[in-house]
Amino acid sequence: MRRTTGTAEKDGTRGEGPLPAALSVLVGWNGLTLHTPDEWSPVAVSGEGRQGYVKVVGPDTRHLEVKWEQPKGVVNVPQALERYLDRLRKTARRSRMELVVRTKPAGLGRLRPDDQAPIAYTWEAAQKAVGCIWHCGHCGRLVIAEVVGERDDDLSIARSILAGIREHGEDDWITWSLYGLTISAPVGFTMEKQVLMTGRQQFQLRKGGARLQADRWGLAELALRGGSVREWYEARERAALSRYAYRVEETVLRGHRAFRLVGRDRWWQALLKLARVPATLTWPCFFMQGYLWHCEASNRIYALIVEQSRRSTLLESVAARVPCHA
Repeated sequence: MRRTTGTAEKDGTRGEGPLPAALSVLVGWNGLTLHTPDEWSPVAVSGEGRQGYVKVVGPDTRHLEVKWEQPKGVVNVPQALERYLDRLRKTARRSRMELVVRTKPAGLGRLRPDDQAPIAYTWEAAQKAVGCIWHCGHCGRLVIAEVVGERDDDLSIARSILAGIREHGEDDWITWSLYGLTISAPVGFTMEKQVLMTGRQQFQLRKGGARLQADRWGLAELALRGGSVREWYEARERAALSRYAYRVEETVLRGHRAFRLVGRDRWWQALLKLARVPATLTWPCFFMQGYLWHCEASNRIYALIVEQSRRSTLLESVAARVPCHA
């Protein structure tokens, strides 16, 4: 664990409680999760190593930016904040503006646990912001998060947003969530590919030879037109499924009628994977399992496909954590 130095507030607990109902949008990226108001949308996510960045914009002129890094050695939170503010001052001077900064302003106490040495602040120049910087000794992340808006914007929502940010996952599980598709994967899985389109979202994650793919389609009733979700899925994903020899079983998943796919790579797909071993130095997984279901409550179709070892329970663990409806 990394040591943190800084000035924490004396009133040592995080003043959070349940998140306000207005914070209905979940965004999760590489262990960091946050909630924003309805109609706010993520427009930028980056970083899978020691640094990362998330930007979520509202339908008006307000937005949230979160930056994090994992510095080595002792972390001094006040010095880190001053370095960040110095960069903002230089930017303001180039625009011939003065940056007005207040640290620990009234109304922003108890945002984070004391052991994170949090410092709340506000700044104002051409725009204004309400932010907080803290360091988590558990995961080693130094986080700067702020809600930014125009000078006449109401930023009162900032307190709830900043207090609700989680800088790491729990129980060795990491949440990934964008545009309504939310899955949790064990620590070590990294994002290999993402598809974020209107009506369809997909995550592909990988850890060594294991691969996890989650799909979500909207307007299910319109897509199915009264037909079978299995027939619709197998026709739509024919090319991707052709690499497997598999069988389909009917089952129930979290109260939904579902289909379970069980199989393994066809011989030519297995050979392709083996041919890549000298380059990847990773032994592939040849077995596949998956779930397919139609969530009528949310009018969406979900599919999970996992390439794993024969005895792995990864699929069941991931499926149990997929929130398909409220």
